[in-house]
Amino acid sequence: MPVVVARRAVVTMLVAAAFLSSGRALAQAPAPMGAPKTTEQLYTVLIYERPADLANRTSAAKSDAYWTSYDNFAAALMKAGALRGGSALDEKVTVTVRGTGSADGAVSGARLGGYFVIAAPTRAAAEALAKLAPSAALAVELRPHRDNPHAANMPGK
Repeated sequence: MPVVVARRAVVTMLVAAAFLSSGRALAQAPAPMGAPKTTEQLYTVLIYERPADLANRTSAAKSDAYWTSYDNFAAALMKAGALRGGSALDEKVTVTVRGTGSADGAVSGARLGGYFVIAAPTRAAAEALAKLAPSAALAVELRPHRDNPHAANMPGK
């Protein structure tokens, strides 16, 4: 297990270093209200996997292939200039803070395993990038980000 954790840390550092050296932030904030619209739209790619596939993350025999498939996906997104952030998520919900139950199972037989934030000029371009997700993904959901009309009034702005 320490090898898997170390590998994830190295990959995270490499992704962060690539973004820092390119002058881009890992998570780009939306343009301030009144700012000219850009040609890019932000999307979140939600990755759902079967519990058995998520178990491959820590399998001595399968973890390298599992993480390599996601390294390759992230590299393709970076090459396209689309990657803005993302993370693998723990296999289990830590706590439900509002409502009843959990969102796991939103895709039948799957758990939310992680997400990527991407930027694309069109929905079709975003869909094409999302389709590059590893085959371990049982379902890949693409959701556009929305502007918050109250963003300028938020604390810290």
